[in-house]
Amino acid sequence: MTIPAGLPRCNFFEENCVRIRSAQTDYDLIKAFKDILPGYGLETFLFSSFVFGDVTGETVRFGINNWDAELFYRYCRNGAIRRNSLLQQLRMAVVPQMTRQFIIAEAEENEDYKEVHLSLVSAGYDRIAYFPVRSSDGSAGGVRFSGERETLADCEMMQLSYLAQQAFEIHANDVTIHTTDRSILTDREKQCLILISAGLSASEIGEALDISSHTVNYHTSNMCKKLGARNKTHALAIAIKAGYISI
Repeated sequence: MTIPAGLPRCNFFEENCVRIRSAQTDYDLIKAFKDILPGYGLETFLFSSFVFGDVTGETVRFGINNWDAELFYRYCRNGAIRRNSLLQQLRMAVVPQMTRQFIIAEAEENEDYKEVHLSLVSAGYDRIAYFPVRSSDGSAGGVRFSGERETLADCEMMQLSYLAQQAFEIHANDVTIHTTDRSILTDREKQCLILISAGLSASEIGEALDISSHTVNYHTSNMCKKLGARNKTHALAIAIKAGYISI
């Protein structure tokens, strides 16, 4: 049987499996997926976990991603991530799905929420390959890949599903390791993290909080130490996943 041109070969998939399985932290996963996804014609990734049974019916927490910082901030802050009917259906899925952000936007009745979804379409996040995942500790979640590909072959979906599941297990363990004996972040450190998620530089954060950029870097360094993070991006992913901050 001839493998259609453009589809990832077996050795490519095997290399990706080794890369993901050898990852020990979220930081390693971020680097791996930045290298792996272009081989499938995809560009961005977003990990999320779900907590059921609260007063809203469901809480969505976002983890590692390579989204544009401003878009990520707006998406996290926006109530549409819980209320949109198609997104709710995705979160209940048990098999991989292909969909479009544009379709999700069209299902949105709130015009402000719709605008946020359409901004993702304009930014190139329209085509979505979505994979439901679960970790060994019982945590449920989803891994979303986006890019220009209109569709993916079944073998590609199967490969990405396997990689997503492997990565989610590592992601869940990494957060658990760094938050079992949690060091509480100060209010100022939380403020810095939220502004970091919005894409602000140290000088811009300092201006917003009326402190020096040197002080901002001091708070950032402390956050990384408390969370066991390698850098501020890793610290942000840990803080969001563990519920230290709500953005």
